[in-house]
Amino acid sequence: MLRANWVLKFHDTMPFQAQAKQRPRTVRRKSGKIDTYTPDKTRHFEDAVARWIAGAFSLRAKPLSQGSEPVKLEVLCVFPRPQKLCRKKDPDGYLWRTAKPDASNLLKSIEDGIEKAKYIVENDAQFVDVHIQKVYGDKDQAPEIKVWIYTLGGDQ
Repeated sequence: MLRANWVLKFHDTMPFQAQAKQRPRTVRRKSGKIDTYTPDKTRHFEDAVARWIAGAFSLRAKPLSQGSEPVKLEVLCVFPRPQKLCRKKDPDGYLWRTAKPDASNLLKSIEDGIEKAKYIVENDAQFVDVHIQKVYGDKDQAPEIKVWIYTLGGDQ
C-alpha cells in the first residue's frame, strides 16, 4: 500500500441527503437520433453539491485545484433513521446503513458534483484515495453529507 503525507485542506457539512448516481438514459427521438442524458435526480444532486462547494470556497478559501495534483476524499453520508430504529431501546448515535443505495454510486455522484464545482479538482480522476461510509444519523438528526478533502503535503 502506498503511503502519503496527506494534509487536510477542506472539510464541510452539506445539509442535504446523498443521492446515488443513476444510470444514463438513452432515448430514440422521432427523427431517429439517439440521445443519452443524465437523469434529473442525479443532475440536480450533482448541481447542489457543486453550488455548495463553490459557495464554501468563495467564502472560506482559495481553490485547491493545482493541475493534476492527487487528492484524497473522505465522505460520511448520514441518512435519516427509519422509524423502526427510533425506539427507546435502540442505541443513540450513528448506525451502519446496509440498505440501498450502495456506497460506490453515492461516491460517484459526490465526486462528479465536486468536479463540477471546479474548485477542488479539474477531473475526478485526481481522486486517488477515497473512503466513504453510509450511516443512519441519531434519532432526531437531519440527513447530511460530511466531506474531508486532503492534498499531498511535504515529502512523500
